[in-house]
Amino acid sequence: MKSVERHKWAMVAHHVRGGGSNLGYRERMQHLEMVQAGAQCFVVLIDPTDPATTPGPRRIFRYDARIVGVGGRIETEGDRTWLHITGYKMVADIRLPSPKSSGI
Repeated sequence: MKSVERHKWAMVAHHVRGGGSNLGYRERMQHLEMVQAGAQCFVVLIDPTDPATTPGPRRIFRYDARIVGVGGRIETEGDRTWLHITGYKMVADIRLPSPKSSGI
């Protein structure tokens, strides 16, 4: 997460050479294209451990799936893509269309 002029941004992609061959990376890019086209976006926010004080791979130490960030605008800065968090919702308050009503 980063804050810019009181706005919260979540890093949603870290672009590395060869990332396009990874199926998860390609799926993430497709999702980001859908958000840019106006699709609703909800992200579960996590706090990773501080890599400066924790040796080895990053680990999640706090995860609360009861609250999600609601995303909006997407911006790429260098090798990272950021999602503007426009608000927060409780998971129980999110109502998505049923598969029958949305044509899925």
